[in-house]
Amino acid sequence: MGSDTSVVSDAPAPDAATVASSALESWSRPALTWLDQVIHHEIRRLRTRYQLSLDEFRGLYVSDDYVDRLLADETTTADPALASMSLPRALDAIDASPLGQLAAVFDLGTTELLAVLIAFAPELDRKYETLYAYLNDDITLKVPTIDLCLRLTGAAPAHFDPDTTLFREGLIEALPTGIGTSWRSSCLRTRAPVRRFISASPPLSEPAGVAPDAMVMRVCARLMKGLGAVVLLGRADDSLTFARGAAGASGRRLLEVSEIPDVIDAPTLIRDAAITARLHEAWVWFAPEALSLDERDRPTSQVRAALRHACQGTVVFFSVPNAAATRACFDDIDHEVVPLPPPSRELRELLWRRALRDNGTRATENDVQAVARLFVLYPEQIHRAAAAAGRQDPDAAVDLTALTFQARNQCRGSFGPLATPVESSHTWSDLVLPGPTMRRLHEFAAAIRHRDRVFDDWSFGRHAGGSSLRALFSGASGTGKTMAAGVVAHELGLELFRIDLSAVVSKYVGETEKNLERVFSSAIGSNAILFFDEADALFGKRSEVKDAHDRYANVEIAYLLQRMEQHDGVLILATNLATNIDEAFSRRIHFEIDFPLPDENRRAHLWRLLMGPDAPTSNDIDYDFLARQFAFTGGDIANIVLSAAFLAAHEDTPIAMSQLVRAVGRHRRRQGKLPSATEFKDYLRLVTADGG
Repeated sequence: MGSDTSVVSDAPAPDAATVASSALESWSRPALTWLDQVIHHEIRRLRTRYQLSLDEFRGLYVSDDYVDRLLADETTTADPALASMSLPRALDAIDASPLGQLAAVFDLGTTELLAVLIAFAPELDRKYETLYAYLNDDITLKVPTIDLCLRLTGAAPAHFDPDTTLFREGLIEALPTGIGTSWRSSCLRTRAPVRRFISASPPLSEPAGVAPDAMVMRVCARLMKGLGAVVLLGRADDSLTFARGAAGASGRRLLEVSEIPDVIDAPTLIRDAAITARLHEAWVWFAPEALSLDERDRPTSQVRAALRHACQGTVVFFSVPNAAATRACFDDIDHEVVPLPPPSRELRELLWRRALRDNGTRATENDVQAVARLFVLYPEQIHRAAAAAGRQDPDAAVDLTALTFQARNQCRGSFGPLATPVESSHTWSDLVLPGPTMRRLHEFAAAIRHRDRVFDDWSFGRHAGGSSLRALFSGASGTGKTMAAGVVAHELGLELFRIDLSAVVSKYVGETEKNLERVFSSAIGSNAILFFDEADALFGKRSEVKDAHDRYANVEIAYLLQRMEQHDGVLILATNLATNIDEAFSRRIHFEIDFPLPDENRRAHLWRLLMGPDAPTSNDIDYDFLARQFAFTGGDIANIVLSAAFLAAHEDTPIAMSQLVRAVGRHRRRQGKLPSATEFKDYLRLVTADGG
């Protein structure tokens, strides 16, 4: 036509799958041409020696004609010289392919590279399953064996020893075939990460765009000097954020291994992740679950071997919840432990303000400061708590009660059978205690609220060895120690967990310490108060060493002393007698609060208080008589009132003096004391008629 016309195509750009398929075709065709030629040559060699099949067994074998049809191509020849000539072209095509990158990363020789190609060929064309079965003279054996690889490559047997790179690095696995027990009869299969990489599966995501902080940059500097393993001690979420920041700052992708599928064991997962990371020039982050620790925080020998192997070729970040697991997993691996402390109080306040503003929620500055001081939360926890608080209040304004409720929900403790939560709705008005005891309890609650200021802002934590706050509640059973602990926790909006000593203390050597370690490790990040009731069993005085039992008991106390100081939280020890507590523990107690037996006035108040406003009562109840005649504790009175209430319900009457004195008589008998006229006066006849 003569005119200069530009033609613009409306065809869409090829997608990633099309591009990958084209790239696979560009290098696989010359490579498979070489494979076809060496297979053809091997078939001709076998046919000159014997007949592989008989027609009467057609269907149970691969026929010669069918194999010839599979190999029918003008470029295919049985000439070994031509096969050797095609090898350089195949290697040139492979060089710039994923298979070539595999060879470069793991320093594979030509023979090893061809072995990978032979094992991978059925993934490119299923005809090779038939050809391999034919060459193996076994229709069920559709994969190459080591013997077949030796025949096709002409390599020496030493190239396929179990300790060569292919098997040592986990690129190929040798599986028994059932037709022989020799190593040469094993069949070869490429491992899953190798198959995915050669097939040009979608690459890992680009480096994370997380702004690194100063600590991340310091670790990155050491990584560039050859450090291969970094143990991140703390919460999994924080360790992942750290790893993303380090990888992003170094221009690396990060392979995140957060869970173990049921069909894959931990050692296999660790090895496969390491292979994938090396092939993609990426770093790896393993969640705590990948370590597959047992109940003693120890990995299996297979996991330890996989960890050592993973750290040899790339940078690996391990998220570890506690120091015990660090020692068990990495004592023979060159590594660096990076503790991940929670955000500072100033940062927590900033995060709370920002999160509340982002969610359109208002709170006073005093409330924000209070919740930030009381709860040591991490950024994502603060964001979730602020969002939940905003949803609960349609007026977009929340108070400290709402903030503490949502903050507590973000750090629920999980102690398993070792501790139980103590639910309490009691308030200060429910405590019937002497003035000095009440003042000390209020001071203790205030200390919990302000411990961040004292330990951190005023630097007293340096002298105290941390920010752990410890109190000792001493007094007879029933004097209100547990209730007081519940009131303090309820007042502050914190959870209270009673440690179950029957589950913690063990007769087996070392088990008590391990159980205690689980308790303290579970408390990390929970912001919960730990309540050791009947603490004498754990914190009792050390004895003179007379036998092995005494020695191990003293070891338990020494461990507990150390672990109690390391705990960054609030501990309450309760005992019936303060002098039973070992002096070393007493020196580490910040608040020692005595719970005396109630006097007559407080006993009268307890009788009225514990009866409750909703209970139907008779006018004949003489609370002053009960308080004067019986020196009961608050716990005793609560049990007696409850027993009298059940008697009244059974008799379908209001609670009267009759039911109360009978309940008192039964309680005295349980205490091993017979009711007497001195105590019961004119009511003795009711008690005697009730049973003795």
